[in-house]
Amino acid sequence: MPTYACSLCKGTFISDGAVPVCPNGKPMALLAQPKPGLTATGCGRTKESFLAASFEHDPFVPATGRGKFSAKYAPRTGHLNISVRLSAEFEAGWLDFFGPFEKSALKESFREAVPRYWSGQCQFHCTRHGWTDINVAPRFGVEFQDTSSHFRMVMTRESEQSRTNPHMRECRGFVSLNQVTGAPGKDRMEVRDFQVSDFNHKLGGATTASNDRVALETALRQSGATVAVVATQPVATLTFADGSNNAAGFQGILQQFVTVANRQLKGSHPVPVLLKGFANATEAGALAGQRASAVETILTGLNLKNPVTLEAAGAGKAAVEMKIDRAYEDSFTRDERAFQYNVAAHEYGHMIGLPDEYENPQMGDADVVSRAKASVKRDFLALAGQAQVAIPVFPSHTSSMMSDGMTPMIWHYVTAWQALTYLTSQYLEPDEWEIMMI
Repeated sequence: MPTYACSLCKGTFISDGAVPVCPNGKPMALLAQPKPGLTATGCGRTKESFLAASFEHDPFVPATGRGKFSAKYAPRTGHLNISVRLSAEFEAGWLDFFGPFEKSALKESFREAVPRYWSGQCQFHCTRHGWTDINVAPRFGVEFQDTSSHFRMVMTRESEQSRTNPHMRECRGFVSLNQVTGAPGKDRMEVRDFQVSDFNHKLGGATTASNDRVALETALRQSGATVAVVATQPVATLTFADGSNNAAGFQGILQQFVTVANRQLKGSHPVPVLLKGFANATEAGALAGQRASAVETILTGLNLKNPVTLEAAGAGKAAVEMKIDRAYEDSFTRDERAFQYNVAAHEYGHMIGLPDEYENPQMGDADVVSRAKASVKRDFLALAGQAQVAIPVFPSHTSSMMSDGMTPMIWHYVTAWQALTYLTSQYLEPDEWEIMMI
């Protein structure tokens, strides 16, 4: 009887008719010379056997060459546990003394911050026919222990640079840097540099808000409206017919503006769009406000993500001016707005293999550290391509967790995705897992 073998599970099947199909959906190959007396084994990688199995690998080093962690997956529970083990050493000098309570508090703050920012943000979905009910929830954490650690860290008091830093942050992205450069020594963290608790990062708020404002100004320039630069600020003018407050003729321009403006990253700031209506000398003054309100109605109807603010009416022309609020970003340095930041959560991203997005190292750079970072960036982008997810811009100052914000993005989960595909490779192909943000 014709005997076939599955290309994935290597199980054997006997059929005297059509080519059989393994339950795992993989193609069958005809065995030219099956062994005498061979008995069909059936599928060796069924969904049932998959669900009953458990998978673990420790340490897992992602394809980026940076990061190291334990990966455990139990299909029955639906959880993939990503855990980094740290050994924490404390400087013993009299200027660096840490008491037992402070040591414990630093560790606990770290343990608490990681799952709060990283867990519950995405899931991995199985796309194989008949297996689409399988979803995996990755859970992230850190453990402190003196032996078998993935990273060794020495905690010290903040440097003079940190003490004089008005923004209370000097994140140097050091975690696992030794790993990618091959340099000796231990990863070091200065207590103020490495904020394990949330703090108001005024510079981060202002920087990311400025980036989001620039993106909106780009949308304004690309809208098709007449745009002039007034004191370095782009201002779009929508000119009305005399005596009219009908804004229907600007529908296309406003639609184009909204389309581009709404392509903003998750977690972007709600930078206001400012509208100022005008009326000329021969018109009723009330037309100025009516015109601005008419434009606001169209923008709202087009589901613009940003708020719209109407400014005091002006005179001298029949028009509405659109511009992007620049006072919003300045409000962070005035402490009118808070921008909560947690360096520990950002550094954890390095521990699981992710690069900084606020820099753009190149393979041809003279500095060995820069070249090492460029290698991590290159391999990270390749891994994101394999996972078929969006990628960040290098360099960029955005709301992204690995840039200047605290928002997890879909590409931040590619190393955990790779760990899952590695663990389940005997059952599933990498492209049968997809990353989905919640």
